[in-house]
Amino acid sequence: DADGLVELQALARRLVDQGRALVLAGVTRERYARLSDSGVLATVDATNVCSDLELAAAHAIHLLDQQAAGV
Repeated sequence: DADGLVELQALARRLVDQGRALVLAGVTRERYARLSDSGVLATVDATNVCSDLELAAAHAIHLLDQQAAGV
């Protein structure tokens, strides 16, 4: 719902301010469209929006590796 999207965007902003990232899993095309329409994807990088948990976990590990390497 709309309140959930507002809260999700607020969480994403807090994480960005802390130098962290939000990675979402289980996002269907319909949910992706809602995220886009609501403006959440202005805060959450679209590459951090994954269709399943396995992909999201692999992406999160990749982000951690980049952070450790100073990239």
